[in-house]
Amino acid sequence: MKITRLILFCLIISQVSCTFVRMIENNKVSKANGHKKLRSKPRRKHQKRTNYDLTLKYKPSLYNFWIDYFTRRDRPRFIRHIKNGMKFKDIVTKLFIKHGLPKDLFYVGLIESGFNTKTRSRAKATGPWQFIKGTATRYGLRVDSYVDERYNIHKSTEAAARYLKDLYNIFGSWELALCGYNAGEYKVINAIRRGNSRNYLELVKRKLLPKETVYYISKVVAARELYNKKSTLFLLNDLKKSRNLYSSATQLSVKKSFNRVKFSKKVGVQESLLKRLNPDWKKEWIKVSQRRPLKIYLPKKTINKPKI
Repeated sequence: MKITRLILFCLIISQVSCTFVRMIENNKVSKANGHKKLRSKPRRKHQKRTNYDLTLKYKPSLYNFWIDYFTRRDRPRFIRHIKNGMKFKDIVTKLFIKHGLPKDLFYVGLIESGFNTKTRSRAKATGPWQFIKGTATRYGLRVDSYVDERYNIHKSTEAAARYLKDLYNIFGSWELALCGYNAGEYKVINAIRRGNSRNYLELVKRKLLPKETVYYISKVVAARELYNKKSTLFLLNDLKKSRNLYSSATQLSVKKSFNRVKFSKKVGVQESLLKRLNPDWKKEWIKVSQRRPLKIYLPKKTINKPKI
């Protein structure tokens, strides 16, 4: 793991150095020819200011395609995705802010899984952030026959935040970081090497990225726009009661194995409710070791909080 990151870091430093040298040479040529320094273009008057904290470059034609797709062809499913997202947005954005990340990365989860905690892809990617087992365990999630923390919104979002932060540190732009999240960092690195460019739109133009990955950025932006217009486009109101159940849950650290049914009776919480808050539990008997305590989540109004 450390060796791989070192190789990636060296590759990026090498490419950045080459780019810097070319910039210096071009600057010298411009001065020699008497060219004036170009100023950045002023903001167009018709552009609206937004509260988004993540600016992404994308192809307008692809953005329009996804807007149409989500509002027409895939409308019922997209509405379900929005409702799921409304339950978990407070949790997700709070964790991203904690890690110093743009809170708009919430919309990556919206297109990955529709925030369906039970979803599983054909490639065996699982949970709201669609982690495969290797990436999940690499970022600290427990995946075994008793517990699969990829299904837990709190734990999987914590892992997703660390992964996204690493991807941004590797590529230096959110477009390429999100491409890495979709296709894997090695495919993006190979595209950069073949195209000798770190410009996302240039890599798209030259068809160096997988087709699904080319769609990915515009898909995120389209989902963000529609989510923020949900009350007018989809006639959806905020699901405060359901949202508060997850965002207000209290955390308990457990160091001993336990029976899920008995634990439910002990704390005075219905087993079905415990399962909703802890979808990572796979069996009635949950094995836990003292070396690695298990974080579990209880409703805020739980009266009995045993030490087990």
